[in-house]
Amino acid sequence: MAEPLPARDCRAYVCDVARRLGIAVRQGRQREGIEVFPKQDVVKPGRYGSAIRGPLGIHREAGKRFWFTGAAEDIAAQMAYLDSIPKVTREHLGRLITGKVAPQVLHAVPVRRYANGPEFRILDHINTPLRTVGHNSVTRCPSCAEDGHDRSGDNLSISIEDPRK
Repeated sequence: MAEPLPARDCRAYVCDVARRLGIAVRQGRQREGIEVFPKQDVVKPGRYGSAIRGPLGIHREAGKRFWFTGAAEDIAAQMAYLDSIPKVTREHLGRLITGKVAPQVLHAVPVRRYANGPEFRILDHINTPLRTVGHNSVTRCPSCAEDGHDRSGDNLSISIEDPRK
């Protein structure tokens, strides 16, 4: 992009391109399809948006870089390639998405109501302090810790705004 543009508009464009190419877009709890970022339209003051691996970063699980296919596999060539790509302006994006909308929610967690009592709230079941990492509140996962995992105390991520998730 030539400048920061609204996330909603960028998602509308990416989702439309995926649809035209026959590529599924992951929604809700689906496992199939591509993930589209950012996942939210706005970020609350003092918070961060979705964590993503930036271009040319090393994937933590795979332990390797994923190169763009338009250039040689070295950082200088990759950066030159990225610099050469025309940047999308606000006006151009507006023309591309006219009449198109992004899915309302790409990552919804269904609300669960319990017939025999109040909703489950994870905060009622943890006894370790929360700490903020990016826009997530994290703590030790009791189940993981019981099995000898989660030594760093960050396997459980909790939405403070909606502790059902």
